[in-house]
Amino acid sequence: MRVNYYDDESNSLHEVLQELPWNLVTQESFNIYETEPMYVMVLQKS
Repeated sequence: MRVNYYDDESNSLHEVLQELPWNLVTQESFNIYETEPMYVMVLQKS
């Protein structure tokens, strides 16, 4: 997931993730194409 999708507080993504029956297990950030920050998120269904 692109960092700006997740870090943008005005985006409804946070609300959607909170409503889903999943728990965040781990999250890693890294760059692709040398400059584009991305997140990998591992979620476990509750």
